[in-house]
Amino acid sequence: MSPDNGILLATHVHRLFENGLLSFGDDAVLKTRLDPERLAAFGLRPDMKLACSLSSVQRGWMKRHRKTYGYED
Repeated sequence: MSPDNGILLATHVHRLFENGLLSFGDDAVLKTRLDPERLAAFGLRPDMKLACSLSSVQRGWMKRHRKTYGYED
């Protein structure tokens, strides 16, 4: 288990992430399929980003997540 294979998210955001309804770019900016109204219901905005930058290892894991859920080819 790698300490870089994880990011701390609120429970509701974690569920959205685990179900592929949102992800994060290499720049830690939110990527989502949810419309702004649905995001707002979760207390989120389309322009949000993680509070800290991703390490190079985390960027690799995040790329895999984005590819798995169709956020990139």
